[in-house]
Amino acid sequence: MNRPSHRGLAQYLERHGLADAQPRTDGSIVLMFGERLRVFARPGLRGEVVFECRLTPIDLKTRQGEDRMVRALDAAGNRWLRSSEALVLSPQEDMLLLQQPVAADSQVDEVESNLHAFVDAVGFWRSCLGVL
Repeated sequence: MNRPSHRGLAQYLERHGLADAQPRTDGSIVLMFGERLRVFARPGLRGEVVFECRLTPIDLKTRQGEDRMVRALDAAGNRWLRSSEALVLSPQEDMLLLQQPVAADSQVDEVESNLHAFVDAVGFWRSCLGVL
C-alpha cells in the first residue's frame, strides 16, 4: 500500500480507519462524507496537502454561467480575509472548485480541524451557488 507522503494526513486516515485507502494515479485520496460530498486530498508541490471539492459545473459562454460566476466572485471577495479556502476555476474552465492547502508540517489534529472547516466551507459555497 502507498501511504500519503503528508504525515498528518496519513495519521488522519489511520485514526478514522481509512489507512487502506489507495491513492489514485494522480496521488490524491478520495474522502467521502455522506453520499454527496467527495473531497480529494491532493499532494501539493511543496509537501502540503490540498483539499479539493467540485462545487458546480459552469459554462461561461451562457448568461446563467456568467451570473453564477459573478455571484461566486462577489461572495469570494467578501469572504477571503476570514477563510483559508480558495475558489478556483478548473483547468478546463468548466467547473468551479474549492481548494484549501494544509501545511506540510501539519499534525493530525490540524489536518482534521482544517478538513472539518473545509467541509463546512463546501456547504457554504454550494448554498451560495444554489447547488444544494
